[in-house]
Amino acid sequence: MTTIHHINCGSLHAPPNPKAICHCLLLEDKDGLALVDAGIGLLDVQQPLERIGQPLIEAAGFLFHEEDTAAREVEKLGFHPTEVKHIVLTH
Repeated sequence: MTTIHHINCGSLHAPPNPKAICHCLLLEDKDGLALVDAGIGLLDVQQPLERIGQPLIEAAGFLFHEEDTAAREVEKLGFHPTEVKHIVLTH
């Protein structure tokens, strides 16, 4: 059986639009962990201008909080990020 964890891997807010979250899934089964979408990453939080660029940051309203990255969300569930064996990107 697969357990599906719904996790928030980042936030965006570009007023007047409402705040949006980067909804990701962590799939857990006997074979390990798989992440569906990855959201805003640790390096994005640490180096936003270099990785994303000011125009896109402003247009999309990226909010950079390390505690909302996939790595930290995986840790909050009691796993280590290196236990994620597969990442499926949908867009």
